[in-house]
Formats: sequence, structure tokens, C-alpha cells
Amino acid sequence: AEYMGITNCQEATALSILKKHDWNLEVALNTYWENPAVQDKKAAKLDRKQLDKFFNTYKDDDSAIRVNGMVKFCEDLGVDPADPVMLILSWHLSAETACVYTKAEFYTGMEKLDVDSLVSLQARLPQLRAELQNMSIFEQVLRRATRHSAHPFQ
Repeated sequence: AEYMGITNCQEATALSILKKHDWNLEVALNTYWENPAVQDKKAAKLDRKQLDKFFNTYKDDDSAIRVNGMVKFCEDLGVDPADPVMLILSWHLSAETACVYTKAEFYTGMEKLDVDSLVSLQARLPQLRAELQNMSIFEQVLRRATRHSAHPFQ
């Protein structure tokens, strides 16, 4: 149940991956997040028009959500920009630059999270926060955040 709560995957997927890794939650979670091939194929269920509207609400230009859009995004999401949940979200989106989500990063990451709107992302926040309790995921998020701190805002 914990695995399914964190990954939002189907029970069959959770059982298969957990069994394969001798019920080691941390290793199973790493396998799930690092190997898209083992993840449930949920993206097809997402409403692409809704995802377009979601991105377009916050984009600062055609290619990215930047600082101004990010401030509005955090306000609407109901989180402080410094909230650690934003680090885990950036990690899921594979954001290469701090405070910037390119269109490709946003779409790929939101599809991976099975999110196509602000409301569906707000519903995922508790699961994203729970992921920070996993030491392996936390270390990956921290490494990405540390790498971002070396880059100036764009």
C-alpha cells in the first residue's frame, strides 16, 4: 500500500516490482522512478488539452515557465516556493534549471505523475511529500537541488 501510495501505480505493477526486489521498498521505488518501461502506461488517460491549458496558464514564453510563472504556479498550488515539495516536483519533471520548467520537462513530468491540472497536482502533493521520506529519493532530490544552486536564475 505504501509503494502504491508513493508511485500511484496499479497493484499488479507494485507487487511485481516489490517481489523482484525481495520486498525492499527503497530499491523497488528506485526501479520504478528510474525505469519508465516498468511504469504503468497512464499517460494515455491524461487530457492533453487540459495539460496544454495547465502549462499555458503559467508559461512566461512559448518554451518555459520561468520565475514570474513559477511564482503564480506556487501561489495557485498553495505552496511556498521554498517548500521542499517543489524540489521533489522539480526532480520528477527532471528540471535542468532552478525555477524553470521547460515545456518538454513539464509535459513529460506531469504525464509521469499522471497529472493534467492544478487540481490533480494538488491531490498528489501528499504523495510527493511522502517520497521525501525515502532516503534514496531524498538524496537524488538533494543532489539535483545542489546542482541547481550553482546556476543563476534565467
